[in-house]
Amino acid sequence: MHGQMFPPVAKERFSLWTEEKSRYAHWNKDAALPETADYVIIGSGFAGASLAYHLSQETDASVVILEARELCSGASGRNGGHLAPNYLPHDPLGEFELRNYNALFDLIARNGIDCWTTRDRHAVGWAVLDSPEQFARVEKELARHTSPGVITLWSAQEAQVQLGLSRPPRGGALSIHSSPINPYRLVHWLVSSALQNSNVNLYTHAKVGHVTPLSRSGCGESVAVETDRGTVRARRVILATNAYTSLIGGLDPRVQGIEPTRGQLARFEVDAPSLPLNEDGRISVGWGDEYIAVVPYRGKYSYIIGGLRNSVPNGETNVTDDSKINPEISKHLQTFARDVFNISSPPVEEWTGIMGFSPTPLVGPLSPNTYICAGFDGHGMSRIFLSAKATVSHILSNSYPPWFPKQYQTSSSSKL
Repeated sequence: MHGQMFPPVAKERFSLWTEEKSRYAHWNKDAALPETADYVIIGSGFAGASLAYHLSQETDASVVILEARELCSGASGRNGGHLAPNYLPHDPLGEFELRNYNALFDLIARNGIDCWTTRDRHAVGWAVLDSPEQFARVEKELARHTSPGVITLWSAQEAQVQLGLSRPPRGGALSIHSSPINPYRLVHWLVSSALQNSNVNLYTHAKVGHVTPLSRSGCGESVAVETDRGTVRARRVILATNAYTSLIGGLDPRVQGIEPTRGQLARFEVDAPSLPLNEDGRISVGWGDEYIAVVPYRGKYSYIIGGLRNSVPNGETNVTDDSKINPEISKHLQTFARDVFNISSPPVEEWTGIMGFSPTPLVGPLSPNTYICAGFDGHGMSRIFLSAKATVSHILSNSYPPWFPKQYQTSSSSKL
């Protein structure tokens, strides 16, 4: 993939979440890049914004954020709008996702961030189980480890009634704390907060092509970050480039394991949703590889339905153009909306985004001067905020926090 061009942003509004563009969308697009910085963050999606936020809270070092297109124009600005941990009790990765969920809700509540979440962090969302076998596995796990107040398991017939479905799911369903979220608004807030630190700045439309270690570092810089607008020398570079990481030359071969995969979403409008909404008119539902968020919007309710990429050959693997949609997936999304939710009208808009799939996320150092926070398998909202915090912790103290999963750590033996 090295050398492949980024696709253009096809239209001003590239998803529902960008109904109001950030004032930083094209920030410093024509300004000269600084010659040096302590830290360069490549990417301005949820990972890049979280890294910048945590660095701005922990240090007064100079931080430069470089974005190839406009702010949050990759997968973070185009996703399904879910903040939904995959949680089961006594599962370390699930415990981490629940910790991440609570940390984000604390941030949102403490700062009054308007990003379309439910007001109550304990609001119920749903995870539909695909098969009787999956239901049996979850039932067995919950029988071993109770989790009062977090998870409730429902049979297929109970789930049909609770969710107002036209047919029962094949397995059943879990009700669990989760919420819709406008990821673009959250990223805007994180970047805006980071930029309050005068040592942090953002440069959009600056595509990085190569990262080169420097043989001499007389001024403290140890890496050159080469862009189409010039070179920035930095002490450390942090990759928040997810699906596009392998486009950058000069990196550790491990980044080639992050596989770009295109996801597609459709937004439908209804007057009266069949799903049981929370008190503020929102709900989040996971359905195997499919996902549904319902939010009130301009006097109606929007169903944002995504997934079904596996209904086409190769499952959109290594498809990197997010300016187009796949018409076959469009048909399958409309069929899913009709068969499951009785939505017969066509979608009012559709969009795509490129996810970064890897066996496990890559978080931490790739070398003494290059760090990464990427590879979140299309499930970044439940993982990234605290993964970015752990990355910053390692940068500043050379160690991960004790709560951070070893499976994600680049320094673990399985990642070497």
